Amino acid sequence: MLAAAAFATAAEPASEAAAKRAEAAVMRQVSEALGNTPAVCRASYVDPRLVEAYRSSHTISRTLSRAAKPRATTLARSSNAPPSGC
Repeated sequence: MLAAAAFATAAEPASEAAAKRAEAAVMRQVSEALGNTPAVCRASYVDPRLVEAYRSSHTISRTLSRAAKPRATTLARSSNAPPSGC
């Protein structure tokens, strides 16, 4: 999840070099959070399909932005809500 979120906030790569720099930055960020080296994170924790998805411009950025929006509570409108004062 850490890498997916980091890739979602990374800029879309304009070149192969930019993609490699972004991948290296994500691996450093994940490695710091997990207390490992970037090489260990890439080999053991970050699924290679996630890196390929980033290179193909498929990230979870839309999901993250939707999750960040406040949602209206439906409990108050629910017919199963307990009576007030309980």
